[in-house]
Amino acid sequence: MAKANRPRRERRAYMRQDTARLLVAFEASTGRRMFKVSGQRTGSDYCCFLQALAAAYQQAKKTCWCMTT
Repeated sequence: MAKANRPRRERRAYMRQDTARLLVAFEASTGRRMFKVSGQRTGSDYCCFLQALAAAYQQAKKTCWCMTT
């Protein structure tokens, strides 16, 4: 039963639709970005992305990584 001056609440089941994984690397000093979008969340996808980053910065003397979810 709805309270006065409030709309009636409806219960709905949350259905998760298609999801994707977005991996982004951002170089703050130059604004350069590298990204990869995949439809799955596997360790091998993550590893391939990190290998591509390492290849892109192989001439760098030092790299700093900050990872978040």
